[in-house]
Amino acid sequence: GGNGGEAEVSGKAKLGYTGLTDLSATKGSFGTLLLDPYNVIISNGADTSGFSATGNDSIINVGTLQAALGFGNVNVTTGSGGSQAGDITVVAPVAWSSGTMLTLNAAHNVVVNAPVTLNGSGTLLLNASGGVQVNKTISVTGAGTVNITAAPVADVSTTGLTFARGASIDYGATNNGGTFKLNGTTYTLVYSMANFDAIDGINSTTGATIATYGAGITGNYALATNLDASGITYNQQLMGGFGGKLDGLGHTVSNLNIGGGLSNNGMIGVLFGTLSNFGLVGGSVNGNLTTGGLAGSNNGGVVQTSYSSATVYGSQYVGGLIGFNTGTIQSSFATGDVTTGGQYAGGLAGRNTGLIKTSVASGMVSAGQYVGGLVGSLEGGGIQQSLFTGMVISSGGYVGGIAGYVAPATPRLSYDLYWNAHTSGTSAAAGYDVNGAVQAGGLSTADLQSGALPPGLSSTVWGAGAGLYPYLSNFYPSGPQVVSGTAYSDGGTTGLAGASIGLVAGGTSLGTISSGANGYYYFAFAPGALYNGESLLSYSNANSATLTTATGAVSQGGVNLYGQRLTAPTSATLLSNVKTNVAAAAGGNAAAIAAINGATVYDITATGASFTVDQAINASSFAARTTTSGA
Repeated sequence: GGNGGEAEVSGKAKLGYTGLTDLSATKGSFGTLLLDPYNVIISNGADTSGFSATGNDSIINVGTLQAALGFGNVNVTTGSGGSQAGDITVVAPVAWSSGTMLTLNAAHNVVVNAPVTLNGSGTLLLNASGGVQVNKTISVTGAGTVNITAAPVADVSTTGLTFARGASIDYGATNNGGTFKLNGTTYTLVYSMANFDAIDGINSTTGATIATYGAGITGNYALATNLDASGITYNQQLMGGFGGKLDGLGHTVSNLNIGGGLSNNGMIGVLFGTLSNFGLVGGSVNGNLTTGGLAGSNNGGVVQTSYSSATVYGSQYVGGLIGFNTGTIQSSFATGDVTTGGQYAGGLAGRNTGLIKTSVASGMVSAGQYVGGLVGSLEGGGIQQSLFTGMVISSGGYVGGIAGYVAPATPRLSYDLYWNAHTSGTSAAAGYDVNGAVQAGGLSTADLQSGALPPGLSSTVWGAGAGLYPYLSNFYPSGPQVVSGTAYSDGGTTGLAGASIGLVAGGTSLGTISSGANGYYYFAFAPGALYNGESLLSYSNANSATLTTATGAVSQGGVNLYGQRLTAPTSATLLSNVKTNVAAAAGGNAAAIAAINGATVYDITATGASFTVDQAINASSFAARTTTSGA
């Protein structure tokens, strides 16, 4: 009638566990099975050799592990010695429904490379002396608990918890009693936009006082699932200020539109806490002074392992992530366009006196004066190990690939910085920098995509590959999947600068970006976003569209767009039906369909049994070929 006991299985270097130990108790709590090797891989492979240690890379078969969890708690630990680092890597899906606890206790890192599912009231305990990297989703379907302890990862995360793009710890949209803990702190889970909006006790649409969700603006929160803010226009920040911890757990908020024209406008007004593992996808922020996608001001706080693709508008000090940064931004990126008719716009921050490092901006940045790829105005602090690959535009001058304006007294703490001299449209690192505080290099697209990291970009933070820009490894542990090309305003001579380029794969819209000064565009996704053989439609707001087939390759380049031209294969047998036929690949995307219908030049490959030109054409703007003999 008592509790289950404990059993320990140890190994000096390599452990294979094939047994089954019953540690259940009829009336008490489950006992614990300890597996104590050095490096551990949980996989579908055969257990190494029973309980005997024979070398490095211990293997635990996932079926063995799941069976053991049905009878008691399981504690997998790497020990503290051996010739390896002491990582635990999950490479096969793990799922269990009993109320037992799985503990992964690593001397170095815990890496989740396969889905983990907690059904019921079980617990997943991840303890790492290094970091915890979640590359596949951990799902909690009931009242389960995920409890993580990790150490800070230099230049990446103060919490030690990071996520690959597309991976998350997901509790679903319904509160089933699940719990999340990180480094000893319990987080309140946010299940809806209504929950999110109520954190500061103010309705962001009406301005009315409402019941506060959780502990308020100094509390600790985590997104339970992806949220969609479509259909709502918020007239002020979701939180006027926030000083707690907000962890997205790899989730996103999509289609968030914040208006109101306020100063310190953004998803958060003033951040003086920590924002981690958060994605803002699409949408827009329209503010006044100090406007940013994630926050209007970062007042001594930390923004890390987060990103935004929102478009941001403001009057002065406007940034893709932050309007005015006095804190830290690290291991983050922005792809949205940043615009002000006034001064000081930057791809990451409008104004900076804090520290920005290991971050990327790739959108189009425009202002009346003082425009920088990363920051509009650098007045102190520094920028390090960061990259800009977008375009900068100014009607009044002072344009730089890194900074628009650098205050004369700014210390020389900005280095290991690079920008694309071709896409940006500028050969200057800074628009105004009398003391040379910004030490940066303007490189070509070919140099940046050579497969080698530029000097100063650490391989512990950055990755590289042929045809790829340097990428942040925490978001893309095995590298991104990329589609790129050049948009032209004519038949292939003049690049179409600053065009809005969209991509649809297999009928699913994958977002929009802006082309560079030379017309070049570049989409980066999590691996597997594009499948070999599915339709791939690229389009622009200049009435051009190209339909091709996805190759599934790591980098698919040369998906070019030409001036008001529709380039596509078609199964239509009549010219009058071609646009309707091609538009089926748009998946209902209105902008893509408009680009197809607006094209005035045809370059088509007819794949049907025949093809008839049944309407008047201009011979100089029409090209067609067939794939069927005699058609």
